[in-house]
Amino acid sequence: FYDSMIAKLIVHRGSREEALKDLGTATIKSRVAGPRTNQTFLARLLADRHVVNGEMDTGMIGREIERYAAPPDANWPLSEGFPSWLVITADAESTPSSHQLTPRTSWSNADAFQLGATRHQSVSVQVDDAEKTVDIVWKGKFPEIISSDEAISDDLGYDLFFHPQETGKLFVLFNGTQTILSKPRYDASDLDAGTATGAIRAPINGRVAKVFVVLGAKVVKGDKIAVVEAMKMEHIIAAAIDGTIDKLGAAEGAQVTQGTMIAHIEG
Repeated sequence: FYDSMIAKLIVHRGSREEALKDLGTATIKSRVAGPRTNQTFLARLLADRHVVNGEMDTGMIGREIERYAAPPDANWPLSEGFPSWLVITADAESTPSSHQLTPRTSWSNADAFQLGATRHQSVSVQVDDAEKTVDIVWKGKFPEIISSDEAISDDLGYDLFFHPQETGKLFVLFNGTQTILSKPRYDASDLDAGTATGAIRAPINGRVAKVFVVLGAKVVKGDKIAVVEAMKMEHIIAAAIDGTIDKLGAAEGAQVTQGTMIAHIEG
């Protein structure tokens, strides 16, 4: 509660140049899952030419803070962590410690098996504090992300750590940066509690049968936004607030899981 230091790294080498280089490597390769760290910031600072040349001054960090603290590429946690997160969280019998699926029958497989065409699906996932909808296709027992973005190579040395107590939480570590993948924060009771937001989410696993709105459409509380079809029943989803549709997360015909954001209203 009073000291944020969790570890101290000390490197001893034959020269300052060697020590700086190895200290930067040790900083970036230290694996800390859970607490937020400033590893990336420290590694960038140690590699800065002013530090390497011994030309630091007290105003340097303030002048270069945007470069030192620039956020990492947002695509790599999804590219590398999402397929594993989805497979593990899709199987109720799996455990965070085993990292393995143990289906007893074909019905407990997490591969979205179906007769007919390849299964396409839209899945919502919480990436740190932001919710993202990811389009995937199941090939065998493992999903692949459908994206125009180039996937990151598998040899970049990322690490995956599942939270031992909280099922469905995955820490993706790469180059000193941690990204947390988890289930979307969804509570159907929000509507009754009067804390409704602009997020329009699927109330159940199913198929989006109809979307009544387009981007930029003006809606008022109670307007029909979409219909999700499941168990031979149609679930009509209505707007909880007045506003403008600023996001559409799932198209008609898409398979969605409970909590997937179908649309968002900017109030």
